[in-house]
Amino acid sequence: MTIGRVKVSTAIRACAVAGMLAAVVWVMALVIEYQYRLRPPGNGSSHYKADQAAFFLAQVGYLYGSSRLPRSSSRRPLESSV
Repeated sequence: MTIGRVKVSTAIRACAVAGMLAAVVWVMALVIEYQYRLRPPGNGSSHYKADQAAFFLAQVGYLYGSSRLPRSSSRRPLESSV
C-alpha cells in the first residue's frame, strides 16, 4: 500500500526512527543540562543555547513522528477482533 509515492512500511519506519532519535537527543540534552547546571532561566551562554537547541530538535522529532504515524497507519485496513 502506498501514500502518495511512499510505501506505508517506509513511512512507519521513518516515524519510528524519528521518535527513537528524538528520545535519545532529549535524554542526552537532559543529562547535559543537569551536569552543567544549565537549567532555565539560563545565563545566555553558548552552552545553554546549544542545550535548548537540542531540546527543540527533540521536540521537532517527536512532532514529526507523532504527526506522520497516525496518517500512515490509518490507511491500512482494520483487523477485526472477532
